Amino acid sequence: MSQPQLHSLPPLRLLIVADGTKRCGEITEFIENLSSALSYDCVENITQYKFFLSVNAYDGVVFGDPLPQELSLLTALAVLQESGQQIPAIAIAPIPSDRAAIDYLQGQNFSYLPKKALHTLPNLLMYKLSQSFPPLSQSFVPTEIESHRNQQATLKHFLQIVGETQEVNRLLQIAANLLQETLKLNACTIALPDAEREMEVRYVSEATPRRERFFEQEPVPPVNRASILPVMPDSLAAIAAVESHQDRSIVTIPLWRDRARLGSICLHDRPEERQWSEGDVNFIKTIATQCAIAIERDRLSQQLQQQQKGQQLFTQIAQILNSRRDAESLLQEIIDSVGEHFAVDRVLLLRLRDDSIGVAKEWRDREKIPSLLNIQLPIAEWQELLTPDRDYPLHRYFHTDNYPEYCAQKQQTRKISEWSQTRSLLSIPICTDDRLVGGLTLQTIARSRTFTSAEIELASTIANQLAIALTALQKDRSLEEEVIARTQHLEAANRAKSELLSTMSHELRTPLTSIIGFARMLQERIYGELNDKQGRYVNAISDSGEHLLSLINDLLDISKIEAKREELYIEAISIEDVCLSSLSILQERAKEQGLELKCEIHPNATVCYADRRRLKQILVNLLSNAIKFTEEGSITLQVEPNGDWLKFSAIDTGIGISEADLHKLFQPFQQVKTHLHRKHKGTGLGLALSRKLAQLHKGELTVTSEIGKGSCFTLHLPIEPDLES
Repeated sequence: MSQPQLHSLPPLRLLIVADGTKRCGEITEFIENLSSALSYDCVENITQYKFFLSVNAYDGVVFGDPLPQELSLLTALAVLQESGQQIPAIAIAPIPSDRAAIDYLQGQNFSYLPKKALHTLPNLLMYKLSQSFPPLSQSFVPTEIESHRNQQATLKHFLQIVGETQEVNRLLQIAANLLQETLKLNACTIALPDAEREMEVRYVSEATPRRERFFEQEPVPPVNRASILPVMPDSLAAIAAVESHQDRSIVTIPLWRDRARLGSICLHDRPEERQWSEGDVNFIKTIATQCAIAIERDRLSQQLQQQQKGQQLFTQIAQILNSRRDAESLLQEIIDSVGEHFAVDRVLLLRLRDDSIGVAKEWRDREKIPSLLNIQLPIAEWQELLTPDRDYPLHRYFHTDNYPEYCAQKQQTRKISEWSQTRSLLSIPICTDDRLVGGLTLQTIARSRTFTSAEIELASTIANQLAIALTALQKDRSLEEEVIARTQHLEAANRAKSELLSTMSHELRTPLTSIIGFARMLQERIYGELNDKQGRYVNAISDSGEHLLSLINDLLDISKIEAKREELYIEAISIEDVCLSSLSILQERAKEQGLELKCEIHPNATVCYADRRRLKQILVNLLSNAIKFTEEGSITLQVEPNGDWLKFSAIDTGIGISEADLHKLFQPFQQVKTHLHRKHKGTGLGLALSRKLAQLHKGELTVTSEIGKGSCFTLHLPIEPDLES
């Protein structure tokens, strides 16, 4: 079939608007043979479309099917009108349902061409280009096109704001303003749920006269399903409800997100009927959807922040519990942290007693808030919560946002409530070993507050942490009572021991002194000569008496030190004098065993600070032990400074001590078993007493030894004097 020719027409230029090169090709294959003087440009997006209209003059426009994604047909016509080019336009598209627009446009220089009739495009185009048509002027642009253009511009502006801000309050206020302005409403309001989940108006379009009156209205009733009115298209009835009043009509659009009602948008219009177009519906739905997304995003953000704060609180409480301080201060610090986190006015830690509920710990937001610390609530007035079949003991909670009303019938509790000014209360039970022992109570004073399920869950977790702390506190108290009892028992035993030793001192030392004295008199032949056998017996009596007296003296010294009744008399002592004096006592004994006694004193060791008698006692004990367990060689008393310490070392060349026996040396009545221990008598108290005396001087007694090479016992004394002793 031959195509029509436009030989009689001057050179023509067309603009083809379509989504992609393929769509443009479908159109151009039908028009290429219309005229040798015909040329055309193809554009694939709104930016190219506007640019080509601004730089080129065209004889007609053909809109393909589909158009570029961001370009609607009404917007395309509006852009053409704005360009000032008064040219015919053909749209290859299904005929829309908007009959008012169709009737108008078909009478102007605009035509619809169904896609299935695309083969007739050359004839239609030839007809359009051959005729003279009135311009698509500003004054004749349909109202729907102008309205659609305004709504598209508003949506673009609003979506830009959505992308730029995360502040939901600003976003919702802008949404109310834009809806009122674009739809030419009397007012637009947005309601959100309050603490009781009732809808209250939070935002009113700012251009609304006397807008404050909307904030004073009763809560907005919930809207779940739409009422369908004749003036409302089905698409709007599906998302909104309409109320008709004498002075106004209200269209309410609930804001839904994941089947949860987040709020509602109310469009307050004039009482006369309004013809809502599909463009209006899409505009409202887009704004409402973005508002719902913003509200949900803000809710999730707040929820995330609360979870993070809750996690921080858990971490803080865990650190407090692991700080190894006394349980009382731990409990107070936990209560303080809870009050600051929940932003309440007062937090109480309750302890359940036999006949009352006591306030054990308290946190207050400010000093002006009345204190309830140590207040006792009568347990008889709270039986409805404390009986086993009630919610509270079963690890749940008690919550009221009107505490005065709840306490109205509780005489004593009501008086405390009035004085404390408590408005709202949340109390979480604290249980240990499945037994109710107390509660964690959060209170508000300035305003009523309904705690959320997330807040209640967080408080319950903290109550479990407090239960751990209370259990530790109970164990600490039990342990403390046990320690006190044991201490009292030990003190009593120590007193009994001291009394026994005092008796021994009196009852044993007195006759021992007499026995030793008589034995010495016999040894000195004051009452006549003794034969050899008598002499041996008298010597044995004297030696045994001296040994027993030494044992009693050592026991008395140790008991005095353990009872903290030993007093030291610290003074400046010449090191050389105390060393030589100690050596002189043992000089004869060492000579009898063929041992050499040496004394080596560092030039810088001249003076030490100690109790003279006790220092000499320690040195004599060390040197005496060295002599006992050294068969040949020498005994050296060495003195030298070492940092802040002064070292007195008794060094021998004796038999030495095995490493396995070293731990026995400083224990009372313990002696290392060697072939020499039976040869020399000993009490087993000398080294134990010497070490206690060293520690009493704020010093220490140490030993190093090796089998067959000898031992070194070292007394460490501080160079600076111990003024406290």
